[in-house]
Amino acid sequence: MNEPKKVFLASVLAVLLAQTGLAWGGPVPEAASKLPSYIPPEYQAAISKVLPGYEILRNEDFLQDESQLKNFLSPDEIAARKKRQALGFIVGRFNDDKIPDFAAWVVNRSIKQESPAGMPKSEKFAARLVVCLGTNTPRDYRCEILPTLNGDFIGLPYWADLGVTKLDGEILCGNDEHPDEPITAFYPEGWKGKRPGGGRGEVPARKLHLNYDAIGEYAIGSNDGRTLVRGTDGIYLDCANAD
Repeated sequence: MNEPKKVFLASVLAVLLAQTGLAWGGPVPEAASKLPSYIPPEYQAAISKVLPGYEILRNEDFLQDESQLKNFLSPDEIAARKKRQALGFIVGRFNDDKIPDFAAWVVNRSIKQESPAGMPKSEKFAARLVVCLGTNTPRDYRCEILPTLNGDFIGLPYWADLGVTKLDGEILCGNDEHPDEPITAFYPEGWKGKRPGGGRGEVPARKLHLNYDAIGEYAIGSNDGRTLVRGTDGIYLDCANAD
């Protein structure tokens, strides 16, 4: 290649790099440089695609004080929690294909909710539970957005844990002592079928035959929790007794 062509191509490439925020030998873009090593970049990229401005919760966003944790968790539970590389997301198979998925709590620190007048001063941030289903394309995900266990705003540090529940065979999604009691269903944002307003409703209890995983959300310091099972229709059922 002659010298003029080399210079021209180098100039074009430099313009393209500048437009994307990169430069020859320059620093990594700020968003990437701030990402902790335990959060895979492709996970955050999938979140940013569906919820711009939201980021996966980092370990420091969770309750870490052992003097407080020991009031609610056993020594074995605390030890197991400390061994987890990341507290803000889990990896599993949350639908009926064989492709790995992930679920994450995400937060937008620029959207805040102040405590009502007359209440103790506190600050909450916009948050969601996002379930990202793997596709046949490597590092590509189809993400579904749900409220967190505590709704659309959470306080930090967050007093909760995410977990994976392995399912294999028939489970009852409902109360076996009161089979007529309905169960809570959550409809992710963008769901195409019929649904009640607000993205949640009640449906009859049912038996399910599954060979994939459920998503567990557990509050620390209370009995609040839910076990979310994604149905083949795309609705997430709270099967709190699934095991």
